[in-house]
Amino acid sequence: MLPAGAAKLMLHVGETTIGVPFSRAQADQLDSAIKQLLTTFAEKQKAERPRRWEMMEVRFKGDPAAAGGIDLLEVFCNPNAHATAFEAKLLVTIKAGDVSVTTEGRLSAFKADLDNYLATAP
Repeated sequence: MLPAGAAKLMLHVGETTIGVPFSRAQADQLDSAIKQLLTTFAEKQKAERPRRWEMMEVRFKGDPAAAGGIDLLEVFCNPNAHATAFEAKLLVTIKAGDVSVTTEGRLSAFKADLDNYLATAP
């Protein structure tokens, strides 16, 4: 559940900054998924033979009745589409009411934004 009154996770995606209400527990869960994704890229670099790697998809659903909240935050990355973690991009989808925004951003920038949130979140 995405809490409406929670601290905001500020995502810098390209030329845009998006603020999303986010809890510490959700940030920890997302951080764990990102760390697993980075481990996947490390294993991919060491692999001697090509293979299909598991995609990362994390979804957080909000309370549509909560004022200022969002309905959905989804983060997706396909490690098969990128050679290294430094080149990897994430698809981020945010839905609020009848508005849905999907944008693409660098994994490294997203990780930095999440680390910044974790360093300052209660």
